Order: sequence, then C-alpha cells, then structure tokens
Amino acid sequence: MPSLKKDLRVAGPEREETRQLLKVWRGFRGAKRLPDLEDIRPDELSRFAPNIFVLDIESNDRYILKEIGSLYQKRLTSLNLIGQNFFDLARPAFRERLQARVRVAFNFGFATCRHTLLPVEHHGSWRTENIILPFENSTGGFRRIFAAIYFTEMAASGEHGGAPPENTQILDECFIDLSDGYAAVIDASEPAYSVFPSGLTQER
Repeated sequence: MPSLKKDLRVAGPEREETRQLLKVWRGFRGAKRLPDLEDIRPDELSRFAPNIFVLDIESNDRYILKEIGSLYQKRLTSLNLIGQNFFDLARPAFRERLQARVRVAFNFGFATCRHTLLPVEHHGSWRTENIILPFENSTGGFRRIFAAIYFTEMAASGEHGGAPPENTQILDECFIDLSDGYAAVIDASEPAYSVFPSGLTQER
C-alpha cells in the first residue's frame, strides 16, 4: 500500500524564508485589504532582497521589471533585464496564467505561492518555491508586485517522473488568505477546483 505521507501533496509555503516574508507583507498591510507601496519599511525587506524581483503593472500585458535580486539574477541570467517587459520573456501560456493569478491576488487581497521544476542545462532541474505579494499605489502610479523565488533543491533526473522538463513545470500552486489573523491556503492546482481556465492548468 502506498504511503499516504509520501503521496499527499499539500500546496502552500514550505520554506521558513517564505513564511517570514508573508508575515512582513501582512505587517505592511495592517487592517487593509492590501498594503500600499507607502507602507513598505525597506529595512524589513532587506534580508529577502537577493531573492526578490519587482514588477510594475503598467497594463494587463505590460509587467515591467524594476528590480532583480542578486541571487535571482545570478541563477537565471547574466543579462540586464531592468526596464524590460516580463511578458516579452515568457511563453503565451505562462503570460495568461500569471495575468490570472495576479488578477485574483488584487481582487481578493491574496498572496500566491507555487512550486515548480525549473530546467537547468546539463544539470537536471531545480525545484523552486515562488511567492507573489501584491501592493497598491495610492500616489497614482502603477500597482506593483514583489515576487520572491527560492531554489529549494536540485532534482535528479527522473525524481519527479521522467527526464527533466524542457520548460518550467508547475508542481502545485495556491492562494493565501491572511485576513482575520489566520492563514488559509486555497489550493489552485487541480483543474476541477482551479480559478484558472482548464486550458491554463499546465504549462505548454
């Protein structure tokens, strides 16, 4: 009989850094539905900065990279991507999925979390934990999202079934409701319960 503990996959933050970053975001927000950019206390974000990238949401199809953390930059690319549209660097299915996730996050005041397999040339793939934190902008500028990515482990070929993926593979994802002093994790992984259209539940 298969082990329930081994086979059960629960969406939600696993890393202590991610949980701590969620607490900081909740502290910025206070009693509001979402925090504002003016609520940010930079000294509280400094220890997370190497893993954070920041996007200005100029429109539904323009997410402009404003900042890229040093560890994120080192792991993924040597190019300077500041000022570029994040969607120019992503496949159509990923763009649509990110737009849907961000729309729900702002509409309901949620943070979002996902785990992926990120292919690494000649080395198999990294398992990553990603979190998106939405911020309003009361000064009349663009809304902004702070996203953090943590490379949790190197996955050997075949560990998650077959060869390393050619493209990023989503393992699970969820929304996190931090209202009323508790954390509720809403699993958005399975097509039957996902807020996303069924055609966007897997990367293409």
